[in-house]
Amino acid sequence: MKIFISIIITLIFTGLAEAAVKFKGGQISSSSGNFKTENPAERPDLKFNLSDFDSSHLNLKLSKFDAIRFERRIGLGAPLNRVSQWIGLTRRQAIEKSISELEAHSDGFIMPSWFVEMTPISFMEQGLEREQHSCRIKTFRNSLEIAWAKEIIETSTPQFERLALFWLDHFSVAFDTYNQTHSFAKHLEIIRKNSSGNALDFLTASFYDPGMIVYLNNEQSTVQNPNENLAREFLELFSLGEGAYSENDIKNLAKAISGHGINHVTEQFQVFNSKVTKANFSAFGKNYSNIEEFIELISNHPSFGEFIARKFYAEYVDLSEPSKEDLAYIVTAFRESGFEIKALLKATLSLKKFWDEKNKLSLVKSPIELIFGTIRTLGTAGNDGRDFSWAVNATEKFGQSLFNPPNIAGWPEGKEWLAGQGLERRLTELPKYFSRLDKESKQAVTNEVTREKMHQRLEKRAENILKMSKDYQQALADFFASGAEEQFLAETMVINWIPSDFATREYGDINVAFYNVSFLGKKWDGITVRFGTDVNSKKKQEWKNINRLGFKQGSSHPAAISNYNDGWVSDWDGHRGWETSFPHGPHEKFRTKKKQEQLLMKRLLQSMQIPLENLANFKYLLQNKDAQNWLLERLDEVEFGKVKTQNGLEAPVKVFSLPNSPHGSRLNTKRFNCSLSRTGDLIVGQGANSSERLSENFDGSKLVRSETNPNLSQLLIPELNIKFENEEAFNLLGHEGYQLK
Repeated sequence: MKIFISIIITLIFTGLAEAAVKFKGGQISSSSGNFKTENPAERPDLKFNLSDFDSSHLNLKLSKFDAIRFERRIGLGAPLNRVSQWIGLTRRQAIEKSISELEAHSDGFIMPSWFVEMTPISFMEQGLEREQHSCRIKTFRNSLEIAWAKEIIETSTPQFERLALFWLDHFSVAFDTYNQTHSFAKHLEIIRKNSSGNALDFLTASFYDPGMIVYLNNEQSTVQNPNENLAREFLELFSLGEGAYSENDIKNLAKAISGHGINHVTEQFQVFNSKVTKANFSAFGKNYSNIEEFIELISNHPSFGEFIARKFYAEYVDLSEPSKEDLAYIVTAFRESGFEIKALLKATLSLKKFWDEKNKLSLVKSPIELIFGTIRTLGTAGNDGRDFSWAVNATEKFGQSLFNPPNIAGWPEGKEWLAGQGLERRLTELPKYFSRLDKESKQAVTNEVTREKMHQRLEKRAENILKMSKDYQQALADFFASGAEEQFLAETMVINWIPSDFATREYGDINVAFYNVSFLGKKWDGITVRFGTDVNSKKKQEWKNINRLGFKQGSSHPAAISNYNDGWVSDWDGHRGWETSFPHGPHEKFRTKKKQEQLLMKRLLQSMQIPLENLANFKYLLQNKDAQNWLLERLDEVEFGKVKTQNGLEAPVKVFSLPNSPHGSRLNTKRFNCSLSRTGDLIVGQGANSSERLSENFDGSKLVRSETNPNLSQLLIPELNIKFENEEAFNLLGHEGYQLK
């Protein structure tokens, strides 16, 4: 026991890092010229003749204790079925088998259906909040967490999940910073797609990752003011590490990606030509003209591979510095493979240090490893293995929120997990979680009535959610089917903002968003439009008191108009905008548009009749009499002819639902559904493999007395080599040594 306490104290108090890298907050690069860069120095210290590598230690066979340690380090936990397959293999065979499993792995992660079936709501979030209409955005994050947790628990290839977690930390993005559901889900998709692939492809993808673009503010970048966040973190935290690049490398890269942004309706990647810096750029003393050429320069940088290799070493081998020879070996193996991640992993696992008897208990389990590794080892997830949300919550309680790292540098590492109250919380709380689950698990086995009732409740809940989803979707489909082609149909509309000083503001604007639109045989995920006036403008101009209708590029999908070239470029975000003085004023721009686009603009203005007739459902407008009067004047200038539909003559604009309770509304509408129930997604894990219980895995005394296979206490802490009865083995979860591996 003393040795474990000594190890813990050493880990906590020896060289504990005070703080992680801080978020840079949006430094702006000068837009003038292409900054001069220098050729990096050669790195002979990172070169190694692979034929000189001594691999003789890899011919040794794995004992059951070696097998446990191997599984714990490459995966999560030590499930008996996984450990058993390594026993008796040579180290070389075990490594080859683990890599072969990765090559054959097919990712079972299932993205929640809302990612494909539902348009994001962030482009109208302001309006929904104003109407006190909650879409419960956190439940979207929860559904992603449950899907990820389910895969960790049930996977037959835990080494892939371990890699996915590594890269999730490496390319760190926090969901709660911006609450953008679909851009974050796309970020996760990119992570899982590339986790065991090619590092250069992975790095390239980061420049097109909408979650990363939003998190690092690159959508705010312009030609005149390139934002450096993404460029800086790419070089410092994603690819080369500190000291291997210059400030000019950052400035030039920031300009090279200034046009990388997102569409604010779909939350997906979009290039904005008005923000693209058209030039050749310099990095590391050489020129490039696009991201693909820049990635090639990165791959040829003498130091590339070192930063990632060091992180792999700390993840799989030891928290201390690798020897020069070990580092050179894994960097060379990585480089000569063309930067394949599986090759880097294979080289890391082949190090003698990885297998060294003196290298036991040198790594600290993260909260995710601690909770999910224990679930996998014990074979019990509680609640018949169907609800994994408690496990996600438990890791957060221990300091690791799965999709909310503290900053761009990612989660704490190694001994940082044990700082403060971290160790004490683990030792006291972890056994409580699993002793309770074991009792629930046994009760569920022995009490079939209770078990059946639990299943019935889950199934009933699922049926209700699916029925709500089907009813809403069917009514919505009927709504669109019954409309006429020239009728503007939208699922809902919100007013995002109206300035309180609309009557006196120099440029008064009303921002309106439409969700799920059908018009003239075309579909839009969303349209954002501005109605405004410059009646108070102080600028000298030929036309005064102009009433405007305008769009911004990237604020509708697909684009509301086909051509923005005769528009203007925003001084604030660099996006191109377009506006016309419709319905009265100089009509030159309006007349240049296609007939369909002209009719769309007319319908958008006519749509404002809906909030004016239902002020109780549009609080922004209700509280601004000046804006009401201005809109009424504009509507008087537009003819309101009826449109012939299946239901007879109807208004030219209709909405299916309103953002808050439709009581008091003059419209026969539903309440807008933007929650998970819309697509029938459930916030429960649909467990199957993990429904095995502890008593089923370790039944009787057979495994306890076996000399060939490990018993439960050995699976938990092989270093102790003790033979507790299974129920007593639970006490090991509160042992200091269980926090290490």
